[in-house]
Parts: sequence; structure tokens; C-alpha cells
Amino acid sequence: MDDVLDDLIHLADPPGTSGHVVALRVLKRPDPGSEFLDCEFTVSTETATGRAPHCAS
Repeated sequence: MDDVLDDLIHLADPPGTSGHVVALRVLKRPDPGSEFLDCEFTVSTETATGRAPHCAS
């Protein structure tokens, strides 16, 4: 894993359109030997943004 944490999944409308984004972002690096990633789902629109924690294996 690189030094920079990033989105595992990033789906977005093309630039100049409605700006909707759905992403699954890694929050921290996994502990050695861990089978899980600490992540969060993020959904953004022009008027609202929501986040929900998630643990991925």
C-alpha cells in the first residue's frame, strides 16, 4: 500500500455535470496480519453528503 490512503472505489459524474460521487475510502492502514480494512462509504450530491463506516475483508 502506498503512503497515501485512497479510495478503493470512486464513482463520479463527469466534470461539469451534476457532481454525484460514491466512494469507498480506506481510513487507516490495516494492522499487520489483519484481514480487515477500516473504510467508509461516502455519497455526495449537490445538496448533501453522507458517510457510513464499513469494515471490509
